[in-house]
Amino acid sequence: MKVIPQTQNDSLKRFKDFLKEKEALRKQKAKELEVLNYKLMFQNAPKIKPNRFIWHLSYPSNRQGIFEKGILPSKKNGLVFANNQMLDPFYFFPVAILKLENANEDPEELLACFDYWRIDSQLAGFDGYKVDPYGPNLYTFSRANDEDFICRQKAIPKEALKLFTYKQGSIYSYFDQLNKDEANSKCFFVDGAVSVVMTRRRIDKTKPSYLEEVNMESFYAQAA
Repeated sequence: MKVIPQTQNDSLKRFKDFLKEKEALRKQKAKELEVLNYKLMFQNAPKIKPNRFIWHLSYPSNRQGIFEKGILPSKKNGLVFANNQMLDPFYFFPVAILKLENANEDPEELLACFDYWRIDSQLAGFDGYKVDPYGPNLYTFSRANDEDFICRQKAIPKEALKLFTYKQGSIYSYFDQLNKDEANSKCFFVDGAVSVVMTRRRIDKTKPSYLEEVNMESFYAQAA
């Protein structure tokens, strides 16, 4: 039997294939480790009862899928993330992170990049939420609370969702009103500490003035 000698090209090709397989295995192991870390962090995170209305931000490219299936847990970590406040839209995740990374950009353009999905906790359930173990506040903000960033493993059904988009130009009048409310705040002492009561009666937590609702029925009609 005649043995065909290996050429240098054959040897080099096998070596390159070996490196590709090794890199693919490394990425797979890193992905599995990341998922495991998320699970461990989530298991040890404090439980929290969310507000009646919480908010999930997503790019418009995901709109059709959310309309059809609701908000599904991330394939990366098995979690659904939400914002547990709405008073300051610049503290929404991921707006807050992007604002830091793009400090010179027009903040309105940043707000206009996203769909704002309002989750009704009475319909989606108040159960299963924990403080986001990787929440932006852990290393970024001083004004936000850890409880502003929450997550759970259970999907959000589409019946519990309403879609909003940013209302161009509205953020300035919104913050102007917010500042006026803060100027009219009342202070009182509790156990020697100063507490502040904000008079924010004009802020609609179900539909903040900087957002406008999208007619979902018309979207369904167009999709059909």
